[in-house]
Amino acid sequence: MEIMARLCVLKMINQKIIEEKQSAVIAYGLELLFSSVINILSILFISVIINRVRGTILLLLVSIPLQSFGGGYHCNTHLRCWVLTTGGYLIAVLGAVYLPSEVMLGTAFICMYPFLKFSPIEHPKAPFGEKFKNKMKKVVRIVYFIGIIISLMFLLFKSEKARFILAGISLEGFSVSCAECKRRREKE
Repeated sequence: MEIMARLCVLKMINQKIIEEKQSAVIAYGLELLFSSVINILSILFISVIINRVRGTILLLLVSIPLQSFGGGYHCNTHLRCWVLTTGGYLIAVLGAVYLPSEVMLGTAFICMYPFLKFSPIEHPKAPFGEKFKNKMKKVVRIVYFIGIIISLMFLLFKSEKARFILAGISLEGFSVSCAECKRRREKE
């Protein structure tokens, strides 16, 4: 991924689309883009195989905003990221399919703590200021509570959609918790 991103950046510099001083930021953004596309396509491919495309899309619609605004665990390599991301989503989808709604709801409520206490999690390569952090904290809380409210409405109608929303919330809450544990370990 890093090589592809660097090649794209070099081409943009040569074609005078960007300046060389922007190259590090653009390369980082392209790495994230390529990694995200590969992860999402892998997750969707697996969802086709296990016949849970609609539920997986709903789970992605909840988890992607939570991760985008709240951060989460970051692996040291793209391969580890891919394995952990696809594995995590597979576990979340299987949990949504096989676990009772009450368990999913309880897990999502437990995940309120990491969202309220630790989010947003900064990426080491992209730290942000206090004003931006406060803005992201508000967005994460709004997305979390909207997800909970929508899932409660679906639960009233006994829709399995609720479990997929709750699985997305739980997955990202777990990711935030793991990121905070990693941050504390690295601090010691």
